[in-house]
Amino acid sequence: MVGLGTAGIADASLQVALELGYRSLDCASVYGNQAAVGAALTAWVASGAGTRDQLFITSKLWCDDHRPERVRAACEKTLADLKCHYLDLYLMHWPDAFVPGADNDVFGTVTIDHTVTIAQTWAAMEALVDEGLVRSLGISNFSVKQVEDLLAVCRIPPQVNQVELHPMLPQRKLVWVVACGLQGVQCVAYCPLGGGGYLAVNDLLTHPVVAEVAQLTGRSSAQVLLKWNMQRGVPVIPKASSPAHLQDNVRDIFSWSLTSQQKAMLDALECGKRFCSPPFKDWGNPEEGGPTKMSNLLAAEATEASKPAS
Repeated sequence: MVGLGTAGIADASLQVALELGYRSLDCASVYGNQAAVGAALTAWVASGAGTRDQLFITSKLWCDDHRPERVRAACEKTLADLKCHYLDLYLMHWPDAFVPGADNDVFGTVTIDHTVTIAQTWAAMEALVDEGLVRSLGISNFSVKQVEDLLAVCRIPPQVNQVELHPMLPQRKLVWVVACGLQGVQCVAYCPLGGGGYLAVNDLLTHPVVAEVAQLTGRSSAQVLLKWNMQRGVPVIPKASSPAHLQDNVRDIFSWSLTSQQKAMLDALECGKRFCSPPFKDWGNPEEGGPTKMSNLLAAEATEASKPAS
């Protein structure tokens, strides 16, 4: 339920995380540090502290490797960097493909690759499972409609959809109603504590309501935000680098719960704010796909009833 986001993390911090009991590690080629993560993992195993099969290692296929002929090489590079023989989970990092070799800047301008479809990329990823390089597949940053479209054509269904989830952006329809409820695709929360660094300014972790709930529970603001997702069945992959923050994120995290009133206080923070929203991404209509909300149905019926008879 609590993993570790490795973006920007150094091998020394990863060693501390492993010693504290973290066993789910979320990696990605675009983070640029998988070799350092691999070195830390190798050192941890060599020390006798644990074995590879005690870890759940996730990595992701980057946007400029969506063309089928590039998928296997990208995965093999990740395995070499992480010094692993297999990945427990391999995600399509974004549903958006970039032209390989173009001067792509995810926080500036990218060149979208219109020659490849999600279905074609996914078929190449399925071959990785067939060949034993990957044990399971998943997606990231997919909408309800995109999950539905993939489920309609895939041979091996995605196990998870890793998306931004926190009280300001609960994405309830995505988590529960269709994609991650009825269809069996489990949502995993990135940015569960909000954003920071190159993302939008984090006004969630320091929000007065979060601080108030933390005081009521006798826990830290970070623990309160992690518990908010965990209590609705969503695993979290917070980023942390200092030993204090690494420990705080897992300290007695399963020994307490938010009350319904405390959860309602956090629920009231919903405002649709994203901390990770690169310029290339068009999020579309979150209500597209799946069943229509009852309030929308009633509004449509009221509009129709108000039309003058022909």
